[in-house]
Amino acid sequence: AVVSTQSTGGNSLARGFYRVNYDSENWDKIIDLLHNSHTVFHEVDRMKIIDDLTSISQVVEDVGITLALEASLYLRNEESLYALTGSLTSLSRIIGKLAVVEEYGEEINSFFLHILEPVVNRIGLEPKPDDEFKTGLFRGEI
Repeated sequence: AVVSTQSTGGNSLARGFYRVNYDSENWDKIIDLLHNSHTVFHEVDRMKIIDDLTSISQVVEDVGITLALEASLYLRNEESLYALTGSLTSLSRIIGKLAVVEEYGEEINSFFLHILEPVVNRIGLEPKPDDEFKTGLFRGEI
């Protein structure tokens, strides 16, 4: 399946409860789109891409954790708190497995700080009177 710029093609807007795996060429195209123009995908699809990658990376040899982490670097540019929250929840599954290996601890912290720095700079860590409800919830997650 060739990737469309309007959806992930396989499970647009997560209408079905299943995972979508692509060949390496299409994963590369999806990751390139996420890094360079992520808004061509709906926020639900962006979250689902990271969710699929993190889940599939644990069971499919061709789709490794490195690919999931590489894709998630786009999150530095993500402004949808829905996509951020869902993606970070998905990432926590593989990060949790890496965290038990002591030598990865510092890299994991650096990775999350790198991803979260722009959103923390944008919304801050302290509540504001004009915050949307979801902003307050997301701030609590960080």
